[in-house]
Amino acid sequence: MLSLCLSRFKSCCLVALKQAVILLLLSCSLRADLSIDRVKVDGVQKPVAGDLKALPSSPAVFRVSSKSELVFEFSQKQATGQSTARLRYKMEGLDERWRDLRPRTPMRLILQFFNASKRGVGITPFEIEGETPGWRGKVEWSDFHDFKEQTFVPETAAFVRVQVTSAGSDAGIGVIGIDALHLRIEAPTGGPVHDYDFTVREASDVGPTNSAKAGPGNGSVAPVDPLNWHREGSWLPMAKLGVRPDPSPHTILVLDDDRSTHNAAWGFGQGELIPVRSGERISVHWQSAHSIGSGAAGQAKYSALPVGNYRFSDRFIN
Repeated sequence: MLSLCLSRFKSCCLVALKQAVILLLLSCSLRADLSIDRVKVDGVQKPVAGDLKALPSSPAVFRVSSKSELVFEFSQKQATGQSTARLRYKMEGLDERWRDLRPRTPMRLILQFFNASKRGVGITPFEIEGETPGWRGKVEWSDFHDFKEQTFVPETAAFVRVQVTSAGSDAGIGVIGIDALHLRIEAPTGGPVHDYDFTVREASDVGPTNSAKAGPGNGSVAPVDPLNWHREGSWLPMAKLGVRPDPSPHTILVLDDDRSTHNAAWGFGQGELIPVRSGERISVHWQSAHSIGSGAAGQAKYSALPVGNYRFSDRFIN
């Protein structure tokens, strides 16, 4: 009899567990120009009440299955182009640390390919996003990490150029430091190996006005470029130079992007292109410390959530 009772009790508990719901409490501290535009549960869009859509919102409860997918889509009323803050979010009890809203167009290191007439024939982008371990608020204070990517020269390409960009409008905002950038170009079946070092040479952010780059959208005075790297983009002051103290003090490239509707970039050389041949393998090595997110429209997605109570929180950081 006791065994039967225990069996029925376990069965009832199992049924109750299957019928349980996830409680999603929104604790919002967003700016007025961002709102939660859509909420999807298992691929089905749910209505967004006025007290949830207009942030900061009131707590809301969604009934979902035990293996549910939750998607929150954030929209922006208007993009002003002024300095903005990054949105971070966290599902308490599930996320150990704050997550950054992924930009629609992340920051990138780009290989730009040109034909024999020096006309563009394609690009290979390597996306850079999130936050590197050991980030301490500034590039100079943070730990750098090694990155390596590889690609092949397209069929019609005769030259390649390197660019590091913060992307463009409605894109990532944050800071990235680039150091120890090298390119290795080699034939896939063996042959000569060509190594290229992109160390910053004789760089200084203090000097006479670079009149060709000064003016509306780029500040009244544009800083002097290094000898081998050049500032590019719609807001040049975001392309900066920094000093990395280890292993000995030396100059590095920095992109400090705080404007979601503008971009900045460092491009290697102005007329200097590196010769390549179709089919050659290009290996790209660099070191980076970065913290990148988004303050514009985006999406927060959670998959395969177990049954339980969850509090969804968000905040802005400068």
